[in-house]
Amino acid sequence: MTATHYFRLLSLLGGSLFLTHAAVAAPPSFDRSGASQQNTQNIQNTVSTLKHEVSNHEAEIRMIEEKLNNQEDTIETLRQHMTDSARLHKDLLKDNSTNIASKMESLDSKTKGFVADLGALKNHANDSSAILGQYKEKISGLESDLKGLKTQISHLEAAVRSLMDIIQVKDAVAESPSGNEKIYVVQPGDTLEKIARSQKTTIQALKERNNKTQDKIIVGQKLVIP
Repeated sequence: MTATHYFRLLSLLGGSLFLTHAAVAAPPSFDRSGASQQNTQNIQNTVSTLKHEVSNHEAEIRMIEEKLNNQEDTIETLRQHMTDSARLHKDLLKDNSTNIASKMESLDSKTKGFVADLGALKNHANDSSAILGQYKEKISGLESDLKGLKTQISHLEAAVRSLMDIIQVKDAVAESPSGNEKIYVVQPGDTLEKIARSQKTTIQALKERNNKTQDKIIVGQKLVIP
């Protein structure tokens, strides 16, 4: 992977993380649950993109490790060649000392070059591993923020349902003909089951008459007894 490609990847992922944190920082509004759900979807998409980029980065690291292994094999081959060359030309050292010294110097220079390249590749692999760890930490943080956002949305939806039940009960009380149906005010410790039993009716009948979708009631709430 070239330096230009590497920095382009960092720039892309940095921009994605900035947009994602901006989406998470905006708290969901009570009247804009649809926008909160869209923010949640945006975060999920961004997390998926980051995971894909991390997967690509891991593949590149594996390629680098393979190159490192190849370089090490090449260096070992060169060292073996140097050993063989030294053994082969030992007997001719007296007559060809200058020529042998030149060849040995060339081989040594090549070996040092390969060692330097190997060191650079190892440093690059270490840097890539550190960056990969940072990406994983950011993904973990985003997933945690996403979980918190889902919890907030769930609480908001529950609050909206409770509010709608109260509004529907008030509408049912307002529509109740005077003198035909009894109005019951919820007392501390009351439940729909307890009220239904004391008023000789059923929980289902109470819920249907008061337009309720759940069993939750609050003290002071007015219920029409069917």
